[in-house]
Amino acid sequence: MSVNFDELFDAAMAAPNAEHLQALYNALSKCENPAEQAELLRMMLSEWMESEEEDVSEIEAHFILQVLQLKIGDNAVFRKALSKAVKVLLPPYMNKPGLVRALGITDSNVSIHEAVRRFRNLLTVNNNTLVFLSSMKKWGVINNVDALAGSVAFAPLGSSSANAMPLVNILSDGTMFQLSVDSQRLAAMNGRPMNSGHEYRNVAKTRALNHISDEEIKEIAFGSLVPAIVSESDFESWWNGEGGNTVASAASNLPASCKARSIQELELRLKVEDPRAGVSPEQVTAYRNFFANLKPAHIDRDGKTFAQVIALLSERLSDEEMAEVTAPLAGKCSFLPANPESELLDKFVIFGELNVKTLNRLFAALRLVKSDDYMAKLAVRLPLKALAALADMLPDEAILPALQNAVPTSDIYMYIWRNRAKRTKPLLDMINISSVVKVLNQTRMPKAWTAAVRDLKNTLMDKPEFHKQLLDSAQKDVKLITGALQAAHVLGSGERQSLLVKFSRLSRDLQSHLESGVGRQLVEDAGGVEQQAAPAEPLFSSVASLKRLKQELDDIINIHQPENREALKTARAHGDFRENAEFDAAKERRNFLTRRRNELERILTQAQAVTFGGVKPGKHAELGCTVTLQYPNGATEAYHLLGAWDGNPDKGYLSYKTRLGEAIYQHEIGTTVDLPGGKRATIAKIEALTPEIIAEMDEPEEK
Repeated sequence: MSVNFDELFDAAMAAPNAEHLQALYNALSKCENPAEQAELLRMMLSEWMESEEEDVSEIEAHFILQVLQLKIGDNAVFRKALSKAVKVLLPPYMNKPGLVRALGITDSNVSIHEAVRRFRNLLTVNNNTLVFLSSMKKWGVINNVDALAGSVAFAPLGSSSANAMPLVNILSDGTMFQLSVDSQRLAAMNGRPMNSGHEYRNVAKTRALNHISDEEIKEIAFGSLVPAIVSESDFESWWNGEGGNTVASAASNLPASCKARSIQELELRLKVEDPRAGVSPEQVTAYRNFFANLKPAHIDRDGKTFAQVIALLSERLSDEEMAEVTAPLAGKCSFLPANPESELLDKFVIFGELNVKTLNRLFAALRLVKSDDYMAKLAVRLPLKALAALADMLPDEAILPALQNAVPTSDIYMYIWRNRAKRTKPLLDMINISSVVKVLNQTRMPKAWTAAVRDLKNTLMDKPEFHKQLLDSAQKDVKLITGALQAAHVLGSGERQSLLVKFSRLSRDLQSHLESGVGRQLVEDAGGVEQQAAPAEPLFSSVASLKRLKQELDDIINIHQPENREALKTARAHGDFRENAEFDAAKERRNFLTRRRNELERILTQAQAVTFGGVKPGKHAELGCTVTLQYPNGATEAYHLLGAWDGNPDKGYLSYKTRLGEAIYQHEIGTTVDLPGGKRATIAKIEALTPEIIAEMDEPEEK
């Protein structure tokens, strides 16, 4: 029997009561394509929107929600009607802008059907609501709803801490359940699935706070159980009721560590389990699945715990099993980069946080899947404790070349020194007075590397054997030794003199210089103890930069400071200084201008203008040339080496007074240089600046 929609719509428009609206909804819900009636519905809702009544009635609001959930179409009238329905149906405590905005009613990127679904979810959101987030495959509990911010406090199931999460994520991605003992079993937090898929469906439908289909329940079950609890094939048998008890029994026979859902949980469970117990193939598969599903962000966040997990697993698994379990980790660990030589030391901080026992187990496990050549390159980037643990596992043919070719650090020198008797004697020549001073002068080292710096400095100050090594490597050259001490910014003048005295006890030549006062004078010159101040070092910069600095100084003297003096007078006239914000601001401005004026005047007394138009590039990196660096991985970077105040990272303009500029400045083509942050690169090419850069530096634009 065909349905006369014209009559149903006419009746509903003439008398929009519960009977007429329910009859219309029933007919539309049974219609094969409700969108065919979208125009009639739009006309009816338009009439409601133009009604003298400010809001729709509660009966009309319920009808709007029902009918728009039928995917009947989307237009401005439907969205306006939905907005009015939401306003009527939301309880007052939830009718807040932050919550309503999360529905996406005015967002064209959110379908109207999705907005209705979000609204129904919003009605169920409350403290102690159990939620399954489908995209994250994560269960959690809502602890608090912030109506103003439009966010909720979401505590992952099994965790005691909650994190703020945008409400829109909960509404769009979540399925809500009443929090109870049996609903928590849906997450299988005890490591076991329910006895059957039938039982799972019954619990889900009973505890769901909105209507939920069997297909939706199956997706939730799959996301919760596979592969952490059961395999994909076993899941299908369990869901269909075929041997479900066997699946649950097999899963329950696995140790608790095989059912862990986070790195922290896996560590805790491994610690309490007996490492001597046998390991079944099912356990190996479970651990492998855990690592296969582990996201790189989780490893980065819990790196120390992750390393301890690998160490604990290495106690239980054979080499072959360990290699199989860790295979999915390739490329996931940021602290195991493809090329350790080209990374900053910060990447390897985690290794400084582990104890030696854990380090030994971790490195043994890593050697199963990484070559000795890779592990040697990794070792020389690590803090001393980790370097020693890993290097002692590696053969000489791997570790010795890596130590020799590495960017020098105090950690490398201390390892070589401490192992000189048994394996690193061929590398002792690396430890000389100049190289030791250079690594001690390194600044901004991560915390894990500072212990070796202290050890190296103490060794330099106190160990006669070390002094003999430095003297022998310098062939007792007095000028070489005193020159290196002059460059040791890390040492005070008293420490320099003390070292010179200790060296003189081992060298008659040095003792003669010390007694004649020459050595003492050299050290004092470096320490700045002479009464007459040394002339300031001239600083070079472009004509353009110096013009800008002079203009800034002129503006401060003739514009900003006079304005500030007037501002102070005005502020003083307002009376009580204790609560005079205008006066405080004027004083802050005065102090800033004074400091900046002094700084500019000092700079301009030292600064010398240079022009780059006549610079002809040679073999060395000089001011006014373009330097191309090549890194060990083959990547290149070009920098325009310019004056002290010409730097502009966006354009590749590099001031020769920056740390990077000083590392490059005056070095020859083909030289390998140590860059800030522990990187190393070779100067591959030196070229002339482009005419555009020369014009910008030598002929500044007029303001």
